[in-house]
Amino acid sequence: MRLSLEKEFQGVGIVLTESIDGVIVTNLINNSPAQKSEIIKVNDILTEINGKSVEYVSFDKVMKKMKSKDSSEILLGFKRVLDDGSISFWKVKLEREPISMDDQRLSYTLEPFLNGIIAKLDLTSFYENSNGITSEKDIKKALRAIKKENNLLGIILDLRENAGGFLSQAIKVTALFIKNGVVVISKNSQDEMRYLRNIEGEAFYNGPLVVLTSKLSASASEIVAASLQDYGVALIVGDETTFGKGSIQYQTITDKSADYFFKVTVGKYYTVSGKTTQIDGVQADIVVPSEYSPFKIGERYLKYPLKSDTVKPAYKDKLTDVNGKIKLWFRHNYLPNLQKKVTFWQKMLPNLRKNSQIRVSKDPIFQSFLKKQDQIKLKIKGEDIQISTDDFSNVDLQMTEASYIIKDMIIIESDLRKASGL
Repeated sequence: MRLSLEKEFQGVGIVLTESIDGVIVTNLINNSPAQKSEIIKVNDILTEINGKSVEYVSFDKVMKKMKSKDSSEILLGFKRVLDDGSISFWKVKLEREPISMDDQRLSYTLEPFLNGIIAKLDLTSFYENSNGITSEKDIKKALRAIKKENNLLGIILDLRENAGGFLSQAIKVTALFIKNGVVVISKNSQDEMRYLRNIEGEAFYNGPLVVLTSKLSASASEIVAASLQDYGVALIVGDETTFGKGSIQYQTITDKSADYFFKVTVGKYYTVSGKTTQIDGVQADIVVPSEYSPFKIGERYLKYPLKSDTVKPAYKDKLTDVNGKIKLWFRHNYLPNLQKKVTFWQKMLPNLRKNSQIRVSKDPIFQSFLKKQDQIKLKIKGEDIQISTDDFSNVDLQMTEASYIIKDMIIIESDLRKASGL
């Protein structure tokens, strides 16, 4: 998990899979020792690891040998079937290096609209690594590049496949869209409270914002969605609710080289409104179901989940956990620029919701999708029903509707500016 969140690991950059011919190379990670060797190719068959044959060794044992941390170097043997049918054998010694999984970082697409563009940011986790790569920096870099070439009218932050990540990054990503203020409140089993704040002062972006979620959006992604919803700077679009994981877990072993570790639940997270994402998750402002909507996915369906509760809201930060001279700094530099709760988009919500419902009701493809979802729900309940074979994998109905919603928001904001003479 930690390796995934950091988008970095120690290795040689070979992606292996099991086949009838043995363990074969299916991919080489960009800029990895394996790729830079210019010797190993896709479909090469792994035959040896550190001088010992692995031709009749199970795939799991091969992978365990590949991940062994006994040495910074690894000697690999391969064979390759040549064009003339002959077989070539060779060995290569590789030095393990930090591998950065750049292909799993932020990605984005742009959609032209009116006199500008809409940015669709796809963030699958909240990551950071020792090379200084972070989700917050990647978003900032992307938005700077977009603003330099285009008139940025609105943003869709796609967290549908985001199962969480580093809490520090979730706070920093939230901070891109608000002024100073509490982002997360943690409470442990002794009811001790800790407030995690944004102290950057100004929002990096303050225009129309939609956060797209699903039942798979969990943990840190729920904190971001809930915080932006609490402050009123974004509308949440997606499944009725997210996963519902608001518990704090402590990893008993922090050594990165450890193969196993335990996680102990020690408390819960809350956002500035005082609500926790535990069990209830983040409720969508505008429900646009995903393919996961018929299924029982979420913390509430696991064994022995912590219950949901609330703490006091922290919009007016009393600095109860700040002491000494640092408290003076907060009073002079932090409190004067606290993010106030924005109510504008909540006031516009009835019209935005109505527009969305009309669009969906008139969209034959979306109606077919919803019909299939209902069939799946009935099948899960045990009813003898035929499920439609319609395939919706080539269309992103949620993103399409989210795009329409952000366009409505852009037009509303534009009309308001014109009416105000801006």
